[in-house]
Amino acid sequence: MKKIILGTLTALTVMVSQPEGMQAERINPFFEPSTAPHAAIPFDKIQIQDYEEAIFNFKNKKYKSCAMILLSLIDAKLIRMQRKEDRNKGRRSTGFSAIKNIEKRIDAEENIEKKLLLFLLYKNLFACLKEIFANGDDFKTQPILANRNFVYHGMLHRNVCKRDCIQLFLLYYNFLMFFEMIVD
Repeated sequence: MKKIILGTLTALTVMVSQPEGMQAERINPFFEPSTAPHAAIPFDKIQIQDYEEAIFNFKNKKYKSCAMILLSLIDAKLIRMQRKEDRNKGRRSTGFSAIKNIEKRIDAEENIEKKLLLFLLYKNLFACLKEIFANGDDFKTQPILANRNFVYHGMLHRNVCKRDCIQLFLLYYNFLMFFEMIVD
């Protein structure tokens, strides 16, 4: 099985492991490899072609398209993570509503408070997700972070920059890692 290896918060590194006996191909979107421990995420849990396109766009300084792909990957994962009981009128929620559904379920089912690291990651991750997917409020006030609604609807007055993409890569990584941790 192919696995994607992403680095830590200080340095995001991507490594694609090949079948036995073959050299691993290293894809490094923006940092040097970290000496800190890495965590593996199976390829079948993410849309690798879209992720590779986000890396390509990042390397080629196409930050808005990179951000849009990363936001869509996060949104897709939010949609897929919902259960039948999370549905509203038979439909799965997207964006902020999906975050609220998943957060409510985790609060009810997981005994997360007993695991300090997991609890801190949970609180920080969901605070960031809520900010990124916050309602645009009729686009009255420009957001500090690259908000999904402002980016997708062309209402962000500033350019999406490298820092925004790095934040989204890290958010995506932490998002995937968190749900791998609570499943185990």
